[in-house]
Amino acid sequence: MRRSVRRLMHEWRASVVDVQNLTPSVRWLRFAADHLRIAPLSCVTAVIPISQGQAVTGQFAPITTSLQQNYFDLLAQRTGTGSAADAMHSLYPGHAVSFLGPEVVAKYIPGKRKYIGLIAEGTGIAPFVQLIREVVNDPSDSTELRLMYCSSTPEEVFLAGKLDYIATRTSKLQVRYAVAKPDASWKGLNGPLSAAMLEGFLPRPDTPRCLVAVSGPADLQHHACGGDMSRPQSKLGGLLGRMGYNAAQVLQLGWS
Repeated sequence: MRRSVRRLMHEWRASVVDVQNLTPSVRWLRFAADHLRIAPLSCVTAVIPISQGQAVTGQFAPITTSLQQNYFDLLAQRTGTGSAADAMHSLYPGHAVSFLGPEVVAKYIPGKRKYIGLIAEGTGIAPFVQLIREVVNDPSDSTELRLMYCSSTPEEVFLAGKLDYIATRTSKLQVRYAVAKPDASWKGLNGPLSAAMLEGFLPRPDTPRCLVAVSGPADLQHHACGGDMSRPQSKLGGLLGRMGYNAAQVLQLGWS
């Protein structure tokens, strides 16, 4: 897997066919689209009109793959800043949106890595859903994925049912959940992300052909890696740096 961006600059339109509010701040949207090819770890750029002559743009990682030929699904987390994700919360079935892409943010090469550790928070799970589905549905790909999915509350563990369903049907995926503010019914890990949660679950830093990918908001990027994507790091910091990983072993993705 290597960092790259491949942009298809044509603009196209897709209509909303279904929406669901997963939490007060996160919405799931389904768009109708024919034959949209979605490679793992890719995104589309939405261009959403907000007033006459004005629009906001933002990147979203579909949680579907090319296996779903007539539609694609997005997650949008409200920010309260007038972002494209905020504008997604004003869309309902029948609304049409312009898109650019898809563009590949990090090129995945099947089998290049023996183990890939995945650390996600909130809607940062989206690009990892693409990767998981790609690996699991390719019988020639023996890559093993280990996902640590973090959230503030149990309600913010999005797509847990889908992830658990996949994990029970393949040996390629293991999933753990960590919640910082659990309720009495929570059965996963408790507290913010820690080395104790990751040790023995993620591939060790000295494991050949291993990679750890981090996807989520800036707070997660700083905690796990010592910095966000705005400034490339020659030396890895944060939790992963203290655990012995180096910058070449870690891929940071910026979805929040």
